[in-house]
Amino acid sequence: MKNLRLMLGMIILLLTNMIFGQNEKCKFNGGLELDVLPYVFSGYYGSVWVKYDNIRIRPVITKINQPKFVYDKNFENLNTNVYALLIDYVFTKEEGLKDLWIGSGFEYWHNEITEKNSKLTKEFNNVYFTLGSGYFIYLTDNLYLNPWCAVHAKIAGNNETKFIEHNFKPGIIVPEASLKIGYKIW
Repeated sequence: MKNLRLMLGMIILLLTNMIFGQNEKCKFNGGLELDVLPYVFSGYYGSVWVKYDNIRIRPVITKINQPKFVYDKNFENLNTNVYALLIDYVFTKEEGLKDLWIGSGFEYWHNEITEKNSKLTKEFNNVYFTLGSGYFIYLTDNLYLNPWCAVHAKIAGNNETKFIEHNFKPGIIVPEASLKIGYKIW
């Protein structure tokens, strides 16, 4: 918790300095994003980002009620809360790939799932390394769409959660694609 407060304090300090202490030629900018996919599945997604030159840092918080087609039919109500810290490299016009980005980072997934027949609900946790890419499509100078895809690889946590009749095994490799809506604040 102390580390989280320290990280949030540093982000606020950095944002304050960027908003009030920079000139016209500043390489800093920042914004926020919402991802469509979690909202489709009765969840939420929030991310703020700060960018210096080509490097963008994004803390992310997400809740998603996983669709039934992504897990074993003997279970129901797979709810996942994700806390992530991601770092992206955003290509420039000079590099020939303007607005394309690649990124990676680590994600902590706190999950809860129910076995259908027994109605027993259990929690389990995993840590994933993620690698993704996307493209910024600017609708205005500040408002943009960000179609993206990623692959999450489990590096730590539960390999199997035991229930009365069945055992649940979380995915080792989890692909994902969605659309974010973003706003560049400065």
